[in-house]
Amino acid sequence: MAGAQVTLTDLGHITPLTLHNLKVNCGDHQQRSKVVVHCWGQDVKDLMPSPDVITGADVVYQQEHFDALVTTLHHLAAPHTLIYLAFKIRGRGEQSFKKKLESSNFAVQQVPLQHLHEEYADGEYEVIRACKLGG
Repeated sequence: MAGAQVTLTDLGHITPLTLHNLKVNCGDHQQRSKVVVHCWGQDVKDLMPSPDVITGADVVYQQEHFDALVTTLHHLAAPHTLIYLAFKIRGRGEQSFKKKLESSNFAVQQVPLQHLHEEYADGEYEVIRACKLGG
């Protein structure tokens, strides 16, 4: 983790596995990392201060959770925060998620396929980069 302070989040029933994976993969280097139970749409005070980078993989697949995810990103991100979200294109409203982000004052760009690992550059996956506009 190259000296970064890292916060990993998930639902309560998943965080024991997250903590186990952190210990297995980072060993003694996990002292700058923490695992926090968080449900999208809830208060983000335990996740503050605003991070420099937010990453999410396979988090854009259920439309009923899009508003809560956008709300969390809106409250957590600062203008300096870079957000990268990767997801498989399933035809479950991914474009509407991006529009929700844009309407919540985020600039959203698709990361070009040629910048992705060849395994994910076949058009079945998308990575977006977003940042909050304004101050």
